[in-house]
Amino acid sequence: MRRSIVVALVVGLCAMTVPSSRASAGDPEPRERTVLVTGFGAFGGFDANPSWLAVKRLEGETVGGARVVVAKLPVIWDEAAVKLAALVAEHEPAVVVCFGVAGGTDAFRLERTARNENRNGPDNDGTRLRGADIDEAPATYPSGLPLEAIAEALRDADIPVRWSEDAGGYLCNQLFFRVRHLTVTGEAGPSPAARRGEGPAEDAAPLADPTPSRAIPLPRRPGWSGFIHVPAIGERDSRRKPGLSLDELARGVRVVVETAVAHAGSEPLERPGAWY
Repeated sequence: MRRSIVVALVVGLCAMTVPSSRASAGDPEPRERTVLVTGFGAFGGFDANPSWLAVKRLEGETVGGARVVVAKLPVIWDEAAVKLAALVAEHEPAVVVCFGVAGGTDAFRLERTARNENRNGPDNDGTRLRGADIDEAPATYPSGLPLEAIAEALRDADIPVRWSEDAGGYLCNQLFFRVRHLTVTGEAGPSPAARRGEGPAEDAAPLADPTPSRAIPLPRRPGWSGFIHVPAIGERDSRRKPGLSLDELARGVRVVVETAVAHAGSEPLERPGAWY
C-alpha cells in the first residue's frame, strides 16, 4: 500500500492526504478522485428544483482535479437517502455535497447541524414521516464540510451567505443526517419503511427492490460530506421574489464544490468525522 503523509489543519478543521512521491512496484494504480454532488427533483411549488438546475451544470466536469458525478434525488422519504447510499457505494467519492432549495431568501444557507428528526411532509408520494430517522443514532451530527472556508469563498465570489443550525424537518434534513451517519459509521441507515399520516405508525409500501430491514453497510465511506441550501431563482434584495439568478446559483454551487475538494484529501479519511 502506498505511503502517505497526513496533514491535519486544525484551523480549518480539515485534513488532506498527500501521496508519497515514491511507490512500490506492486502498488495498484491510484483510484480516480471523485466528488458526488446532488440536487433534488421537483416538488411542491417548484416544477424544476433550482438545486438540481444548478448542480447539473457540473455534469461531466473536473473540479480541483476531481471528477464530478451529479445526481438528481427524488423528493420521496427514504428513497433519496437510499439512492445516495447506492451512488456512494458505486463511485466511492472523497467528497459528497448535497444541495436543496430554501425559499424566501437570496443567500446560500450553510447548514451546520443535521438532526435525527423528521417532522414535515407530505413527500411527492403523499407520505408523511415523523419522529427519529434512525432510532439508535445520535440526536445530531455536525457538518463534515469546511464551512468557514466555503463561506469566505462564496463572499469573495459575491454570493450572499447565511448560517443555519436547522435544515428543517423535511427531506433536506433527512438526507443531511443520512449522509453524515454514513460518513461517520459506514452505514447508510435503515432500509425504507416510512410512517404514513399522523396516526399510528405503519410501514409504507416497500421499494421495487427492497433491502433487508437493517442497516445497510458500505465498503467505503466519504471523508467529507454535508448539506447546503440554495435560494430559489429570483432577485436579490427583492421582497416580491427573493432569490438569485440561475447563473448565480450555478456559480455558487461551483464555488462550494471547488472549496470542499480543495480541503479534502486524495482519498477518504481513515476516520471520517474525526476532525469535526
